[in-house]
Amino acid sequence: MPARGENISDLKTQVATGSVNNPLRPQLYSRLMEYAHGNVVIANEGEEMDFCYVIERGKPVISVNSPGEYYRISCPFCTDTRKRLWINHRWGLRDEKGRLNLFLAICYNENCLAAQGRAWQFYQTIFTEFIHDLDDPVHKNHRADSIETKPEWPGRRVMLDEIWPNHPVRLYLQDRGYTTETLSRDFGVCYCMEAADDYRMAQGRIIIPIFMKGELKGWQARLVGDQPHKSIPKYYSMPGMKKTKLLYNFDQACKYPHVVLCEGPTDVWTLGPEAVALFGKTVSDYQLGLVVAHWKTVYVCLDGEAIKEGQDVFDKLTNKVDKGLVRLPLHSDPGSLPTATLREMVFSTQLVSAGA
Repeated sequence: MPARGENISDLKTQVATGSVNNPLRPQLYSRLMEYAHGNVVIANEGEEMDFCYVIERGKPVISVNSPGEYYRISCPFCTDTRKRLWINHRWGLRDEKGRLNLFLAICYNENCLAAQGRAWQFYQTIFTEFIHDLDDPVHKNHRADSIETKPEWPGRRVMLDEIWPNHPVRLYLQDRGYTTETLSRDFGVCYCMEAADDYRMAQGRIIIPIFMKGELKGWQARLVGDQPHKSIPKYYSMPGMKKTKLLYNFDQACKYPHVVLCEGPTDVWTLGPEAVALFGKTVSDYQLGLVVAHWKTVYVCLDGEAIKEGQDVFDKLTNKVDKGLVRLPLHSDPGSLPTATLREMVFSTQLVSAGA
């Protein structure tokens, strides 16, 4: 184990002055730099973790929506030489519930930290004094809005309709009422067979590409099946992808005089080609501008429990469009309803005329 001494102070000074990378968690980054002799790569730089707490077996646990920044080093417990040990910027930092959340470090080579006691051993190696919580802040997101990430695919992939019939991804989608042929043909959905090192979290996931005006703008990678643990996000978005400037299925929906605003891509798959996804329950000013510029009639159809959010989106639509607010049953979402039922609910919704 590297000796602890002035190196940590020197590294922290370098981080603070900007002479090295500018991580969200300087203390952890500095210690990993010392431990790995400077061989640390930052992934998803500047992105904070988006998480909430859910009750599981009577106790609050973290449910990760978007993991954010990671520090990559070569795993010391296996033969890894390609920096496949991913350490989240909130790893080993006590949260408001008092947990260290050591599961936030993952070896994508041989899953080494899953072995009993291994994660705690690694924590003890990195934080020898056990007092880092006293001076170990997580900085705010510092990714500049002007930074654009050039879209690239997450790795080797195959179209869904080219996968053998009994593959788990086919069975999963069929159980949910989707046909892999339709998803491949109409939406370009594929499956990640082997992820590149920079996108290890996309491995074995359904890849949902986002095109606008014929150009790839990003992608989301969805788990096949349910979350094995609340710490593993259901969706993993391409790092740097600006969801607030995108509308999923924009190109197809532009062929219609009306549009339906949904939350996510699977809602669009169920509803049909004239729907777009906001990637959430809110609409940005940029997305709002796209909607008003391209459609004369707009339906808002968020999840059943998103009553306030749906109203907010509806209210933000200007009086230049005819608009309707669809009310789904509580605890339901567009993707959970039969297509015929959903379309009937949407297109029978009373519209408020432009200028009213």
